[in-house]
Amino acid sequence: MSRKVKGSIYRKRYVLVYADTGTGRVASLEKNLFRIFRCRKKFHEPPYLIFRTNQFYREQVIDYIRKNFEDCATLTVSGTMKKCKKKIQEHKASIEKYEGVNLET
Repeated sequence: MSRKVKGSIYRKRYVLVYADTGTGRVASLEKNLFRIFRCRKKFHEPPYLIFRTNQFYREQVIDYIRKNFEDCATLTVSGTMKKCKKKIQEHKASIEKYEGVNLET
């Protein structure tokens, strides 16, 4: 009996990035990710961006963002955009929960 292989070996991954910076910095991030890793921006709702990459570049993309764009954060990596958008809603809710709370005391 042979085992069925699930889908393609080239699997898509969606990287959710929180970029609370200026539009010039976001454009630079988008341009560099496409030029180096062929990542395409699939969703943009400021300050959130979702980039599509493949499973082979996933860790390299995260490391690149972490090293070169310190003001941006990778929130999650998922196989579907639906899960990334759900994470956006959860992140927004957590920010709103702590909005107005003085964290310095």
